[in-house]
Amino acid sequence: MFSLPQIPDDRKRKERDDAKYVGDTPVISVSEDNETLEPLPRFCYPGHDPELDKGELLYAVLEAARKYDMEEIAEKVSTQFVKYAEKYPFRLFALASSRCWTEEVKMAAKASLLYPVQTKYLEELDKVTVGDFFRLQDHHLRCSTAACSPIESPVGATYSLSLTWLDAHHWVWFTCPHTLSQQVRIGTGNLFASKWWVDGVRTMLNELRIRPRGATVTHPKIISGMALMAMDMCSCSDSIYEHLTSFTELFC
Repeated sequence: MFSLPQIPDDRKRKERDDAKYVGDTPVISVSEDNETLEPLPRFCYPGHDPELDKGELLYAVLEAARKYDMEEIAEKVSTQFVKYAEKYPFRLFALASSRCWTEEVKMAAKASLLYPVQTKYLEELDKVTVGDFFRLQDHHLRCSTAACSPIESPVGATYSLSLTWLDAHHWVWFTCPHTLSQQVRIGTGNLFASKWWVDGVRTMLNELRIRPRGATVTHPKIISGMALMAMDMCSCSDSIYEHLTSFTELFC
């Protein structure tokens, strides 16, 4: 479109064609509105890129960048998409699904795992088929099951937790002699563990069922909550926070 040659000056407007003009300048019509096109050249300028703070605008600009083969701009907009999806995953899932954008659907579905299953009405969900919406909920449920399975004990088990991927190592909740009261299963067999740690891991499991992402486990609220319980019950507090951080990173 931008490579079209200019019409020579010696050709009169009335002799040319039926195109639109501003004065003697021909106008190329495009389907996008001003709000969509205005950010595109701004991405090319030095300095800060424009912030696309609305889901519909973000999609419209990304669609236009791809339409006109602006690959670098499309990549920059996609980066903003990821950030926006972390805040509004269900809105962006609906918009991506309505356009059949597979990669954006996957990004939004992954981001949605940081939130409980969507139960409130969103206007954007009118654009989604019932099948797509239920597939998103099923994805959330399956991820929740998979995230909890490395820790949950089988029904009827005599031990509190099952962490067969974990060894005894030097974890303080296995070595502190003051609070060992809960039996758990690890890779080397059954061991007694500190009650504060078992209670903390159960709290983490409840959070994972609702928000099945690694960021849920490593969130400071989880680690700090377990550390506070430990300090009230255990005298081996010097290494607790370090061990909890290592454990959550290993689990992720």
